[in-house]
Amino acid sequence: MIFDNPPNKTNIAFLSSSSALSSSFTSSTASSGSTVPGPGSLTGKAILALGKATLRSAEYVLIRRRLNVIASKFPLADSDASNVRGIEQMYDDLLELSRLEMYSDTIRDRALRILLVQIGIRQTRHMIKSLKKWPDIEIQLFLTEFLLLLDSIRLSQRDAKDEATIKAYQGAIAAWESHSIAPFIDFCERLARSPEYSTILLRAGILDFLLHLYVNHLRDPLAETDRGNIHRVSTLQVECNFLLAALCATQSNLSMIRDHPLHALWPTRPELPFTINGADRIQQRISAWNVVSREVILRRLYSTFSVMLDPTRTFADFLLYDACVDLLELSGDERMDIEIGIRALRSLHQVFTHAFRAAQHAIKRYLELSTVKHSVKIIAQIVRRLSRIIEPITPEAKLFFSRWDHKDLVINAIPHFLHLFINLAKADDTFLTIFLAADVLGLMRPFLEMELSGSSEIQIAHHGPDLFTVYDPPDFALLALIKERGLKDLLPELPPQEKSLHARVYRRNILRRAFNVFLGRGDLQHLFPEFWNFEWEDLPRELEGSEYPALWAPPLI
Repeated sequence: MIFDNPPNKTNIAFLSSSSALSSSFTSSTASSGSTVPGPGSLTGKAILALGKATLRSAEYVLIRRRLNVIASKFPLADSDASNVRGIEQMYDDLLELSRLEMYSDTIRDRALRILLVQIGIRQTRHMIKSLKKWPDIEIQLFLTEFLLLLDSIRLSQRDAKDEATIKAYQGAIAAWESHSIAPFIDFCERLARSPEYSTILLRAGILDFLLHLYVNHLRDPLAETDRGNIHRVSTLQVECNFLLAALCATQSNLSMIRDHPLHALWPTRPELPFTINGADRIQQRISAWNVVSREVILRRLYSTFSVMLDPTRTFADFLLYDACVDLLELSGDERMDIEIGIRALRSLHQVFTHAFRAAQHAIKRYLELSTVKHSVKIIAQIVRRLSRIIEPITPEAKLFFSRWDHKDLVINAIPHFLHLFINLAKADDTFLTIFLAADVLGLMRPFLEMELSGSSEIQIAHHGPDLFTVYDPPDFALLALIKERGLKDLLPELPPQEKSLHARVYRRNILRRAFNVFLGRGDLQHLFPEFWNFEWEDLPRELEGSEYPALWAPPLI
């Protein structure tokens, strides 16, 4: 940490004259006037006359004894503090001893634990009173250390040194608390009620702290060893909203918040003047994800996937909408690296298979608020990524699937996306145009071939890396067969009662529905003249084996 004119250890007053330790001094020492008090100095005077070497050993013994006296009074309810003699000096001393790089780790850690326990039991009125005596920079440094200690991303990487301090805080939290971070948010909110201290909180890094909570879906980072509590419902969102409302106290604070990516990502609330709605919110979220770190993005993807694994959990519409917007944008942005793009795609798959109707409604709203050009760009990139997971040996497929995935999921993941696209295309002609322009039809080809051949595996080797842009002899044969007999006859319904065929029944139904929605409408036949007027002998020989995307999709809008 950087100090403004960092104080020298020998210039700090170490002892409290109101404590039992006063008997340790001679009268001449205790009355020494050669003390320069620090910004949270103890209420006695340093024994500078003893000399530096003696002072180092003396200070440790005396401070340890003073700390023992203080520790015997804690934890302490605010309502009982008035009955404790010298309570204000005790808080002054605890805060002083918690200062970074000023005292031994043993002393500091013990002082920090006492303070954190008070935060954990939500008894912080006297602590805040003493803290407000400090200069702004010292308060900022103090808060920054606590923010880093309890940061939801950093907590997963904590070292043994922090473990005991965090355990002390965690052990103090009442059983009725729904989230272990809630008491700390309450402490910050109490401090932020004064506008000048809300500004200090912003400078200390509270927005990064809240951003990291958000990308983890406000999950309790201290409950992850207890799987039953990982996704527990809590009031943390409400407490965070109270804190954010307090942080908006001044126009300068509001400007600081609007300059931070959190303002575009945090759920909208009427009491939070920095949140936005509508199409502007989509653009702001895109900009926000472009400035946060890669680690923060991956945390968002991981936590979204994880919370969707809980089949009992339900989500508010606005939270599901934000999740769908993020996953569509991250998986459909060609600038994102392969890991982010594919993990976003898998998380999107998890979202709409967990809550299909709600996710479909959210994606519908996203498409309505986005321009057609932007939607085509996003969906086309998603289709390109999907085309790369068909082949199981590709890097994309290895990222998308896990070794625990059922074989039916491995084959039917893309039909799941087709199912989503079909339902959206049926709802709106503009959506249909978007999906056609994005070449969604290209995703059908390998699965049609698999079903028509009766194979249980997708035969795609002859299609090359860009499956949906290659036009070759097997496609001529496929189209000729479909035109001659129709897809309904070629793919008859399978007995749904046969459990071993469920995955195949689903796949066939999706392919038939996709064919009817995307190609079966007469007013769309002009988009596919080669398909509807197909005659083998009419096809130019030079097209065989060449790229011919117009067969499967109209020109891009």
